Amino acid sequence: MNFQSKYKNKYFIISILIFLILPITNYAKTTDSSKTRRTLINTSLISSSAISYIGLYQLWYKEYPATSFHFFNDLPEWNYMDKIGHICTAYHLNRFTYKLLSSQDINKPLLKSSIYSFAYMLGIEAFDAFYQKWGFSNYDLISNGIGTFIFAIQQKTIQKQIINIKFSSHQSTIAHCRPNLLGKNALEQVFKDYNGQTYWVTLDIHEIFKQRINTLKYINLAIGYSIEGFTGARNNNVTACNCIECKHLNRRSSILLSLDLNLEPLKGKNKILDFLIKPFSILKIPAPTFILNNKLHFKPFYF
Repeated sequence: MNFQSKYKNKYFIISILIFLILPITNYAKTTDSSKTRRTLINTSLISSSAISYIGLYQLWYKEYPATSFHFFNDLPEWNYMDKIGHICTAYHLNRFTYKLLSSQDINKPLLKSSIYSFAYMLGIEAFDAFYQKWGFSNYDLISNGIGTFIFAIQQKTIQKQIINIKFSSHQSTIAHCRPNLLGKNALEQVFKDYNGQTYWVTLDIHEIFKQRINTLKYINLAIGYSIEGFTGARNNNVTACNCIECKHLNRRSSILLSLDLNLEPLKGKNKILDFLIKPFSILKIPAPTFILNNKLHFKPFYF
């Protein structure tokens, strides 16, 4: 394994955390005592974090030698895609935790969700700091803070998420060059191949411009960032690749402009609809897209 696959295990662990908490939310709503409910929620967050950290250790760190606390500069890797991933993860972890706490009438839910989200991500960085292959990344810490802050400041000031962070993924054409790094199958490539990933900032233009045209409230402007031609974090190591085209790959970044569906106004209509649209708070919907790198491209369907 390598640094990128290690980092992707973080997404896996966070997913475990979320699914561990979900059954607790339904049970908590049925309790009569607010004190009991608060205790149950707080206990579930702490225990879920502990379980996920144990899983993280077993999945990754157990096989590698530990060392004393040290720092590691990973900023030059993957043209900042790793850092944007941290921002996205921290943002949605804060968002999920806030909704959980506020739905259970927990006092100061935004403050607690922000502290929890940042602390949870900090705990993952602490693992890195005590293992030889990595180290504590100040840039990861900053990215975690940015993601946590983006959700918190909007929720605090306007009680809406006009700016949202989303994710999309498609299969790149070079994953086969280094399958151990970029993924051996389509599912692995969604999480491991940065060349197929795009992170988006979506803007609620209806809310920003206070439009009264109802149809616009379902359309957001989406600005994306992606990379391509990367078979290594800092450079393309030709000797580690399984294909000759790796020698001729052009490592570059792209800025994308697209539209996205804003499904937030549909929430609360019924439970089935809420369940169906919930994933799209994280995933961007495929749409026509302009792509700018060394020149301008257009794709009628991009995900």
